[in-house]
Amino acid sequence: MTSEEDFNNALLEILKQEVSPEATESRNMILRRIAMENPIIPSRIPVPLNITEIGGYVNLLEQMGYGAMVKGMLSSILGQPMPMPDVTAMPRAPVEFFSYHESDRPDCKGVASLPLSFSMRGAFVRPFLSVLETLHCIGAQLPIMASPVLLPDVGSHISHSEAMAIIGRRIEIAPQSAMVDPETDPIVVTEARLFARGGDVEMEVNALTRSSGAIPISTKLVELEPLLASAGWYPARMSDPHDLMGLTNMTGLVPGRTAYGDELSRLYTASQIASSGVRDLATWVWDGGVFYDN
Repeated sequence: MTSEEDFNNALLEILKQEVSPEATESRNMILRRIAMENPIIPSRIPVPLNITEIGGYVNLLEQMGYGAMVKGMLSSILGQPMPMPDVTAMPRAPVEFFSYHESDRPDCKGVASLPLSFSMRGAFVRPFLSVLETLHCIGAQLPIMASPVLLPDVGSHISHSEAMAIIGRRIEIAPQSAMVDPETDPIVVTEARLFARGGDVEMEVNALTRSSGAIPISTKLVELEPLLASAGWYPARMSDPHDLMGLTNMTGLVPGRTAYGDELSRLYTASQIASSGVRDLATWVWDGGVFYDN
């Protein structure tokens, strides 16, 4: 193993500890270079006796239509690394990623089906985890249900909520945690507000249920919306009154300027986008509430 290979391997070990987009891109470039430059397959060309033999190899490749292989053949004869491809022509890797995090699983009637983890777009993770830490400090919990969304097939109908989930801008409070038994549910939903059970403030609210309408309760609650707003998450019911448990994140979206394709390219490769149903939405533009066909 050469000293350069030793250096590359040592650098890769360091980069394995990093998860930032920059570190990932650097790691991919090093792996690409190692793959292209190392003699994975030893040369099968006999050592040429003179320049005439080399010229014969060149002529043979050109006559057979393999002129592009001449540089590689010469490198192999000379024992040099293969020429590196133009990395600028290679597909761009996404600059953001989804990551998994442990989900709250408060004791409730639906605890058995509460998810163990949730995924979130990298740019939104730190502020959201800060919200969870604040809730935990006052004895409240917030179970989240969110998994990476598979890109839909070409021609599929894509709703607004699905479109937002695809770009990591929609998550959902676990439905099992609310509107079952308001006296014990860890999440309490009213006509206009969201609460988590916990804190020191006794409140009287009309809690919604799925089977009995609204039921008046008096218990210690903490209002979720101000905390969630500090992390960029707002109730989805602002745009869809029927979406009681959904949360959307609109931070950084500029009305009339941000295209859906811009958001997609931050999370998916060009080939993933082109082979799925979201390709038809790439030119849609944010209007302040939804992406629309521009």
